[in-house]
Amino acid sequence: MAVREGLLALLREGPRYGYQLKTEFEAATGGVWTINVGQVYTTLERLGRDGLVTLDERDDQKLYSITLAGVEPPGTHALHIHEIPDCSAPDGMSTGSHWNPPPTMLGELGTVEIADDGTGVFMKTDLWSIGTGETNDVVDHSIIIHAESGGGTRIACGVIAKD
Repeated sequence: MAVREGLLALLREGPRYGYQLKTEFEAATGGVWTINVGQVYTTLERLGRDGLVTLDERDDQKLYSITLAGVEPPGTHALHIHEIPDCSAPDGMSTGSHWNPPPTMLGELGTVEIADDGTGVFMKTDLWSIGTGETNDVVDHSIIIHAESGGGTRIACGVIAKD
């Protein structure tokens, strides 16, 4: 088991903090493979850049997770951040247009592959911020999953909020 795959496997079970990932990774290998916290955070940073994990900042700690579940149908779907934090319309049109603060394309997340069990991993950029009020802050926007890989019909909606 490589560090990258081991950390992803643990994150599929639910969100974890960095040190928690280190401890659980070592336990999963029966203590045969020990890693230092630096390896964990370097790997998590790469996974974030690759769009395989998300980051939530809680109490000055970074919580990493994979979050898509219950999406139907399986297949490749476009994923975008939209301007308005409102999922009240059944067709998702209450979210407005794509959120792309000039001169960026931060809201263009690409595609997500949804497995037969309704789960998937979505793309993320480490250029986002959470709850900072800066131009790149994703809080108070919405995230849309489209039926097709090129966009189109909106099949799932979620408001991006900070607890």
